[in-house]
Amino acid sequence: MLYRYEVALDRALDLTSRKTLDHLGVTTTQIIGLDVAIPRLIGVAAHSTESQGIRVPSATGVDDVLVVFPELLGSGRLLPQPAERWLSIRDL
Repeated sequence: MLYRYEVALDRALDLTSRKTLDHLGVTTTQIIGLDVAIPRLIGVAAHSTESQGIRVPSATGVDDVLVVFPELLGSGRLLPQPAERWLSIRDL
């Protein structure tokens, strides 16, 4: 089963924004590269400041990824909605 999620966040860190990256002193390459030290530090800092999620460029360059901290949602919303049902490998 493939799910899509309706998401509403009040506080999220947007690492797709050049302004945010400049403010943090990091580059997109540092965020999506093989070394996970910087992304891990950013994640810990975002969580400790009660950000509900982080928007980050995908390492594939295809789209963005939204990391959600469900325990910090508060008034935010994360609702799963079934999108596709796979019964066999051919359904993929």
